[in-house]
Amino acid sequence: MNLFEMFELSQQYRQVREMCGDPEIDAQAVLDTLDGIAGEFQEKADNIACLVKELEAQAKAMRAESDALAQRAKARSAKADRLKEFLYRQMALAGVRKIETPRNLLQIKKTPASVRFEDEQGFLRWAAAHPEYLRQIPPQPDKTAIKEAVKAGTAIPGVSLESGETFSVK
Repeated sequence: MNLFEMFELSQQYRQVREMCGDPEIDAQAVLDTLDGIAGEFQEKADNIACLVKELEAQAKAMRAESDALAQRAKARSAKADRLKEFLYRQMALAGVRKIETPRNLLQIKKTPASVRFEDEQGFLRWAAAHPEYLRQIPPQPDKTAIKEAVKAGTAIPGVSLESGETFSVK
């Protein structure tokens, strides 16, 4: 299927439609030309739509396979995590901090210190007087709430709802 042919037909279709307004051109000739182009245009559009459906079906099958592979990968990762935890516990229980073999190095190491709050709200009250310990996050618009408010008739400065078009092949 030549997509360029479809483009050419679209151009011809547009040109013939524009000729409809010209009183010097025979109306029957314009209608006959439109009928011929329309049939060819519809056939090509139908063929392209079939190709779209086939590609979408292939993409769906690929996503399903990808999901199945992702589930298998997740299961393998979980099993690896359980085995690592088992090894860690056994080494810790035995007091062994390092095992080195030609293929592997197993080692129990200290992690860097991390902050833990016993009372986060208490800390926040204290930090209000010490802003150097706080990160300020700029506010962001809640587009869902704004959309619902405008739909309900609330006038919000600088905000409007816009909608576009979508094209579907079923």
